[in-house]
Amino acid sequence: MSTVINIRPPRAPELDALEKRVTKGAKAFMNVWAALDEIRSKQLFLSEADTFAEYCKAKWNFSSRYVNQMVAGERVRRALPPAQAAKLADQSAARELAKVPEAE
Repeated sequence: MSTVINIRPPRAPELDALEKRVTKGAKAFMNVWAALDEIRSKQLFLSEADTFAEYCKAKWNFSSRYVNQMVAGERVRRALPPAQAAKLADQSAARELAKVPEAE
C-alpha cells in the first residue's frame, strides 16, 4: 500500500475574493458584448460614425474582426438554455459553437 502525500500549499485566504472578482469580471465582459450587439443591431452608432467598424475602432480601439467574433459568441451564449450557457468555459468556446450551422 502506498501513501499519497498532498504537496499543494494550503488554500490562500484571498483566493475566494479573487475568484469572485474574476467571476464578476467575466459576467461584466459578456455584458459588454451584449451591449455592442445591441448598439450594432439598433444602429445607435450612426450618431458617432458612418459604420459600426469605424465606431468600435474610434471609441474603443476594437477591430471589426474582434468585435464580430465576440458578438457572435455572445449571441450563441444567449441562445442557449441558461444551464448550458453557464457551462461555457469562455468566449472562445461560444465562438466555436457559432460556427455550427443552425438546425432547420
